[in-house]
Order: sequence, then structure tokens, then C-alpha cells
Amino acid sequence: MRRNKDIVVLTGSDEFIAKLKPLLSLKKKSILKLTTIVSAPLNIKKSTAKGILGLEKTDWIVFSSKNAVRFFIKNVSHSTKSKIAAVGGETAKLTIRLFGRVDFVPLAFNMRELSHTVPGVKGRRILLFGAKNGRNAVLQLRKRGAIALNIELYSVKLEKTSNKELRALSSRIKAVLFASPSSVRSFVFQSGGYKYAHDILHNAAAFALGPSTGKALKKIGAKRIITTHQSTARGMATAFNKWNG
Repeated sequence: MRRNKDIVVLTGSDEFIAKLKPLLSLKKKSILKLTTIVSAPLNIKKSTAKGILGLEKTDWIVFSSKNAVRFFIKNVSHSTKSKIAAVGGETAKLTIRLFGRVDFVPLAFNMRELSHTVPGVKGRRILLFGAKNGRNAVLQLRKRGAIALNIELYSVKLEKTSNKELRALSSRIKAVLFASPSSVRSFVFQSGGYKYAHDILHNAAAFALGPSTGKALKKIGAKRIITTHQSTARGMATAFNKWNG
């Protein structure tokens, strides 16, 4: 029962929220879980994928997320001789656990940073695996002389249904923890529109997992943005626990 407790809103996928929740020191605050994104794999037959993609002739494969790693193994291949790049600490950890290695992780956990800094790409064949987020990275890699292609392994559905509980508890919300720019967009929909989202974030602290999420929050007028130093659930929890005293 929430009674009259202050509210902390957790956003993201169910998996991310489940990982984040036990790391938080709430100090009598209550949690409102707000699922903002749901990932679903696209149907790709392994035999077809290997033949079309030419994995054996690929120099680099890039995983944009943990889901990209999981769906690659499920629908494409259990192994690769190509070099592997991973975006984000959590993606890198899963890549090492399942493939035994990772060859490159960009300092900033986003595709733009990767496309500018992954080494030795001129004349190399690079496949980027993820959702619909690799187009700009592909263009940048091509500018650097790479033969690059974005492969969609899964789709990301944004939750857009208005959330009555979020609206009802809005005056008691003290902090909202945002897992991604997509979570920011979903929050706007679920709160009932920009006006209601702006009203909530005018007083509540907005925690951003990484700089791109912080930029998305600025666009909707959030006033108290705290960007995590690490783009992981633990990094988010560290920032929140420090703020919460």
C-alpha cells in the first residue's frame, strides 16, 4: 500500500527495472513501475541469415544492446570469428559472457561514438546488429571507408497508453529514473501529454541514464536533471542513492 509515501518512478523495460529496483535505497519512498519499452524479436532463420549476411566474410560485428546480443545468438549464430564491438557496459559484459571476448567498447555508450572511434574500419565489412537505431552510424562508418550495414534483429514497441495511476500520484512524485530517450517519450504519452509530463518534472528530480537521455529530458523541459556517470543499472542506483541521502 502506497498510503501517503513519496513516489519514485522507475522507467524502462521490465528487465531493467527488475535489475535496478533491489539496488535502490528508498528510505520510506514507494516505487511506481512504469514499463516504457517492450522488445520483440524479428523472425530470421539462422540458415538464411548466415547466407545473406555473409558472416564468415565480416570483419566487425557491432551489438547496440543486450537484446542485440541475445537475438543474434537466438536467430543468427552462436559464435563468430569477427571482431566484436559492444555499445555500453552491460552489453559488453553479456558479450564477454556469451562469446568469451569483446574487442572494442566506445567511451561514450552510444552508436554515434562507436561509429567515430571504432578502429581500423577502412575497407572493412561491418555489420551493426540491433533495432532501428543504426542508420546514422552506418553512414558515418561509410564516410570512414567501411562497408557497413545495419541489421534489425528486433523491434522496440513504445508504450503509449495513458497511465491513470501515474496521473493520480503525480503530486507525490519526487524522482523519475529514465532508462533511455525512448523511456522519456513513453513517459510523455503515459502522463497524458507534454503539459502533464512537464508539470511532474518541474518539481521531481529526473535521473538520466547517459547523456542522450539527458538531452531528451531537456527537450521536454525537465528542470532537475541528474545524468549518471555510468550507463548501467548500478550507475543509475549510485546516482539516486547519493541524491536520496
